[in-house]
Amino acid sequence: MSWVERELKKRTIRSGETVSGVSTRSDTGLHDALALTAALWARFEDANNALPAALQLRREVHTGSRYVGEGPAFPVQLMAENGACLGFAEDGIRYLWPEKNLRNSNNFWIRWKGEQGYVTVRRLGRAVVNPVTAAQAFDETAIGYVIQCMVTGTRIKAGALRPGRFLFFWPRR
Repeated sequence: MSWVERELKKRTIRSGETVSGVSTRSDTGLHDALALTAALWARFEDANNALPAALQLRREVHTGSRYVGEGPAFPVQLMAENGACLGFAEDGIRYLWPEKNLRNSNNFWIRWKGEQGYVTVRRLGRAVVNPVTAAQAFDETAIGYVIQCMVTGTRIKAGALRPGRFLFFWPRR
């Protein structure tokens, strides 16, 4: 039984609610970094849309400005049931975990950095004014893992998104 079938079974037992979203994208004529980030975002949306309707992450589109304190102002975001968010902004794709961590942040950015390609950037330590950040390469094959974690309500660890990282998903019996 795949993780999709297990999650469908769990959700049908828990409640009859379904979460669905429809992807509508438009072409952008912006600079290379934004175009490449938009292409990566399209792959996240395609992976979400490939799921059964009952498992798809809720897609939210924000057209107007938002006030401080209302949450992130992403033009488009995918929301999980537990409040985790994957949002598309001009400067990258942002992952937000709903629980706060005063030490290392559970949140991270996926950005395009010229020669390095896609990188994952996250804050280390408690510094608010001049935060220390760590950047590491982003493995584009981890898109399915990101969507799976969001659907199942588990936190995505930035270290699991590095290239060459082995992710084993053993079938449960």
